[in-house]
Amino acid sequence: IASAVYQPWNIPYLPLTDFGIFLVERGTSHSLWSQFVGISGYYIGEGRLLLFEYVHMTLAAAAFGLWAPGWHWTYFVLMSAVLVLARSFLLMSGANRTATFIALTIFATMGPVAEGWIKPTGEPVALIFFLLALRLALNYCDATDWKRRAFLIGACAVGIVFSKEL
Repeated sequence: IASAVYQPWNIPYLPLTDFGIFLVERGTSHSLWSQFVGISGYYIGEGRLLLFEYVHMTLAAAAFGLWAPGWHWTYFVLMSAVLVLARSFLLMSGANRTATFIALTIFATMGPVAEGWIKPTGEPVALIFFLLALRLALNYCDATDWKRRAFLIGACAVGIVFSKEL
């Protein structure tokens, strides 16, 4: 349903309204690390700390350059991962399949979520970490691997922090 609504293969422009300068800040190095350092150094200097978004921009620029549909497919994949994890969590927590489908269909096309399908935001990555943490928290009290889960929930919390602008 989301692919029919957003059509990532049909969008002709780059989705970089907030981050347009990063193409210049990548530099000319072939090293992904150097490009990441250039991008993150510039934006951190501007007071913006979104490490996972900078990783995404570096990898997408290396893979797709200025080819807009490729960029849009990366957002589509991130949001699809959110839906898959949300479905998994809802079903694991006892929701029935029909209610889960209806809830996720509404969620995928409403308000702020819609932006995640078409432009770079930290929300999809933060939601992935959040949903992973929720899955780990299910039946936490009865889990034999509670220490591992506690560590992973903490790691997800750190991931959430570095996915959103500080």
